Amino acid sequence: MSQTRIFAKLYVDSVKSGMLADLGAERLQTLTAIASFANEKGECWPKQSTLAQALGVTRETVNKRIKALADYRWNGRPVIVKMRKGRRTIYMLTEVSPIVFRTCDANTTSDVMYTTH
Repeated sequence: MSQTRIFAKLYVDSVKSGMLADLGAERLQTLTAIASFANEKGECWPKQSTLAQALGVTRETVNKRIKALADYRWNGRPVIVKMRKGRRTIYMLTEVSPIVFRTCDANTTSDVMYTTH
C-alpha cells in the first residue's frame, strides 16, 4: 500500500498581482497553517490550540490572526470563510486563496480541485 502525500503550491500570479505583499507575512503563515489541515474540498477544522502549536504562538494570538485572515479581502473577496457547525469551527479555503494542494502517491498525481485560478 502506498502512502498519500500532500504538497502545497503557491500560485505565481499571487506574487505578480501584489496579493502576497498585500496579504502579509502573518496572514500568509496563518493561511498556510490552516490550509495544511484541509481536505479535498478545502475544508478543515483544526483546533485553535493545534494551530497555535503549529505557528509557535499562543491560542489568543491564533484567535487574532484567524480574525484578521477571515476579515481580509482581495478584490472584495475572502481567501477563507469561517463557519460554525455545532461546536466546531470550519474554515473553507476559497477560490481566491493563493495556495493549491496536490496529492501524490506512488501511482498517480492529481490536483485537488477546490481552488481555481
